[in-house]
Amino acid sequence: MRGGGLVHLMRRSDGSYHVGKFQNNFQNRRVLVNELLATILAVRLGLPTTPIAIVDVREQLIRLTPDAGIEMHRTRIPCQPGLQFGSRYLTDPHRVTLLDFLPDKQVLRARNLSDFVGMLVFDKWRCNTDGQQVILDRPA
Repeated sequence: MRGGGLVHLMRRSDGSYHVGKFQNNFQNRRVLVNELLATILAVRLGLPTTPIAIVDVREQLIRLTPDAGIEMHRTRIPCQPGLQFGSRYLTDPHRVTLLDFLPDKQVLRARNLSDFVGMLVFDKWRCNTDGQQVILDRPA
């Protein structure tokens, strides 16, 4: 998964998927609190957000998962086990693609354009510098 916080897509024991940010990410632990507070504020403003969860990542999982690491400069450190911040991935990652760029023509055809604009304004207001991420679900 892309992103400045070095996130990982994880499947929980209940079968749901979450995008997890680890405590030892290079942006500092504060980014986890910032994500939590921003999500709570967005919900209070009536904006559509994904449900959040505290995800318990066990040391054994990290040891058995070669991709559970963080690349920093020329070194790779394993993700820290324990409680991590997770955002629910609302779809099956094997069926639907998460985009970090949506062409203008696609934006104008969105069924929930006001939600998209509201979240974009919210992101800019809170100085979020990551690219806007969008779940695009095309009808079959």
